[in-house]
Amino acid sequence: VREDAPQAAENLYAQTKIDIERLAHEFSERGLDVVIGRPCLTYGPNARFNLLRLMQAIQSGCYFHVGHLKVERSFCSAYSAAAAFVFLAEKGTKGEAYNIADRRPSILEDFCNDLADRLRRPRPRRIPYALLWPAAAGFSALATLGPKVPITLSSLRKLLESFSLNVEKLACAGFAWPD
Repeated sequence: VREDAPQAAENLYAQTKIDIERLAHEFSERGLDVVIGRPCLTYGPNARFNLLRLMQAIQSGCYFHVGHLKVERSFCSAYSAAAAFVFLAEKGTKGEAYNIADRRPSILEDFCNDLADRLRRPRPRRIPYALLWPAAAGFSALATLGPKVPITLSSLRKLLESFSLNVEKLACAGFAWPD
């Protein structure tokens, strides 16, 4: 996904990010020096939010790999994110947005296996898609009644789709990723 790709929100969190960015562009048009950084899932010391939930799922043995898919995902080390924000504050083009991620996407399975190894937990099990889809469909129906469920069709879809950010704009601006 490049910076100029159409934006669409799946949820309120995503919509607030789009709205804040639109507001930042308005301020930029009025003369305020604004540079927008769009970091993806960030890992490293004191990581929270989605990564914390992923680590908790791996820790508890509730995370699994879907079939034999090689899904690619962009991630960003906390060190790269911090360096990119400092770089953009100093050298970013005003009014522009930049994707912030590691130089290359990772295979989701490899990333999760590495987390399991670092957590000293068994690597996630592999479950065939043919078994997961009916379970996710049933849990999706149950979720409409209110209880928290382990998987839905929406969350299964996310495990099946590659998602990577194009960081060429950041690279072309002169950013050098830390080791």
